[in-house]
Amino acid sequence: METKPNRLKPEEQKLVEEHLPLVKRVADRRSLNRYRLLGEEEDVMQEAALGLMRAAATFNPAKGCAFAPYACICMRNRLNQLRKKAMRQVCTASPERRR
Repeated sequence: METKPNRLKPEEQKLVEEHLPLVKRVADRRSLNRYRLLGEEEDVMQEAALGLMRAAATFNPAKGCAFAPYACICMRNRLNQLRKKAMRQVCTASPERRR
């Protein structure tokens, strides 16, 4: 069974395009330090962009929240997931760190 790739609706695509500068702001060098992801700037930018796209797809303006703060939260959550995944890989790669 073949699955269709997720596509953004035109209004969601417009939100992403309008708020693309937020990706750079969320994934700045300070954020790289905060999430302990130095040397992985492209990965962080890509993950933040995926967070922005998810924010656009799940945003509900009827809840009374502006899109930009919601998108920032979604991007930071995505970066936290990336950090946790990286930490799990470090822990499983070196058993002596578990002590």
